[in-house]
Amino acid sequence: MAWRWGPLVVAMSLCRPAAAQVTITDATDEGIACFKIVTPTATYYYDKAGAGFTSILDKDGTDWINFHPQGTSGVPDGQSGWYRGIPNMGLNVFGHPGYTGATSTTAEAKGTSLAKVSVASQKGGWSVTWEFHPTFAVLTVSSVAENYWLLYEGTPGGAVGSDDYCYRSDGTKNQLDTSWEGDVKNTSGVASGTEWVYFADGTIDRSLFMIHDDDSITDRYYLMSPMTVFGFGRQAANTDRLLSKTPATLIIGFVESRDYATVTGLLDAVYKAATSPTSSLPTLRDGVDTKVRDRRQGQATDSDVKGAIKSYRNAK
Repeated sequence: MAWRWGPLVVAMSLCRPAAAQVTITDATDEGIACFKIVTPTATYYYDKAGAGFTSILDKDGTDWINFHPQGTSGVPDGQSGWYRGIPNMGLNVFGHPGYTGATSTTAEAKGTSLAKVSVASQKGGWSVTWEFHPTFAVLTVSSVAENYWLLYEGTPGGAVGSDDYCYRSDGTKNQLDTSWEGDVKNTSGVASGTEWVYFADGTIDRSLFMIHDDDSITDRYYLMSPMTVFGFGRQAANTDRLLSKTPATLIIGFVESRDYATVTGLLDAVYKAATSPTSSLPTLRDGVDTKVRDRRQGQATDSDVKGAIKSYRNAK
């Protein structure tokens, strides 16, 4: 049986203590004052006054949001521009690119390569923090002034295509022209205690994932061409925001695959790194990396690699 080295190496690197690979600077995106956060897997433009992302670029520079402010030349309507963003929390209030009134700050040194960076945003009763790591970003919702939802309104792979699709944590797959509604269940065995989705581009081997706290609340997806509309805590009446819990979390990022079996393995590694960033076992994990390297050079066998992985897993 052929051994699939790529996903193994990626998954192990997701759990590795982060090197200094994340930078934050001041920037302008779509004419809006932003923090620009650059990581090895994504570049995030975070609207300081809106507390939402105007753009999230993959490592090839493709924007999976494509927000444009109202009044932008050549942008005919909201779904082509100003409706878009992540997390789009409070309708007409907070957590959405293009909104105003929020104060966003960071204590990190600008332009310096760091292991992670944090941004805090506040407005009235709203308070959130984003923490950016090399392979994912974590939103913590600390306080809210009203019910909210957590949305992805954007363009997988740069534009919604007929061969793009969404997977849910119960294994259900839907093309993006198919609407669905209902509480996302997690029967995958991956990232226990959460519910998650990922959006896969049909032409590149890459997906955008969203991992959220498990609950029994309705979630919804539909296509508002030319953008996706997915929401944790959303149902058919577009203004019904169903989430109220604080603290709450959302983890987002890219994985370099669209295959369900591969992505679930990578999401498991992401979730463990996000929730236990200091609980690694560096010596045993380095042993796995060494065996993988030796196997590639013909100096170790598949059994050697599997034995190192077994030791690592048994010690966790």
